[in-house]
Amino acid sequence: MDITRNCLVMTDYDGTLAPFVSDRGKALPWPGVAKTLEALPCPVVVITGRDPEEVRNLLSIQRPIDIYGEHGSVHLSSNGERRTLISPDSGTLDTLERLTKGLPAEVVEKKTTAIAIHLRNIDEKSRNKAMEVVSLWKKALPIDRWTIDRFDGGFEAKQRGNNKGNAVASILNRFPHRPACYLGDDKTDEDAFRSLSGRGLSILVSDIEKDTEAAIRLHPPEEVLAFFKTLEKKLKGYRR
Repeated sequence: MDITRNCLVMTDYDGTLAPFVSDRGKALPWPGVAKTLEALPCPVVVITGRDPEEVRNLLSIQRPIDIYGEHGSVHLSSNGERRTLISPDSGTLDTLERLTKGLPAEVVEKKTTAIAIHLRNIDEKSRNKAMEVVSLWKKALPIDRWTIDRFDGGFEAKQRGNNKGNAVASILNRFPHRPACYLGDDKTDEDAFRSLSGRGLSILVSDIEKDTEAAIRLHPPEEVLAFFKTLEKKLKGYRR
């Protein structure tokens, strides 16, 4: 399949377009990434576990771009319109947040439809406490409607059906005749890779080999930048 013909680029953010850092609010994209995405003559969609406005501010590019945050449950359109795509279970979310009492504030990330505990760069005492909280979450959750996912650097409790695979399926429906690609680095991206099967190119962004549904693997950031630049060149050549 030639993905350079009227293609669609979908990508994760952390670990894919930007490095992991101890302060999540300072996770700026790797040098050259924003400029390269600016130059792509095709739709670009970011699908992230973060709040979409947070990613928009970090990425800081001028071109129109859609961002699906919280694994696809919150959509920030290219014109700035924000929509929550699933009904938040505020009661359960508040219960889970109360159980995090005693954890450092920077460890807990409460979202519109989910809550995460980050384990990177915390001391052993805080880590042990965080693991106790995850155990309490498992007991408190309505398992028919909520799930706990392990991601690269922590745990996240979220409503079932809230995943990047569903987000990719919805986006593909908006662009029914465009070949597509999706780039991601984490376990949460595997749902996206599966949704893309037979429709485009799934790309694992990682320095190490992993069990994955992705078709190919790229090393960040050099090979990711090279991929985008090659795609830009081919797209512009095709449109001449």
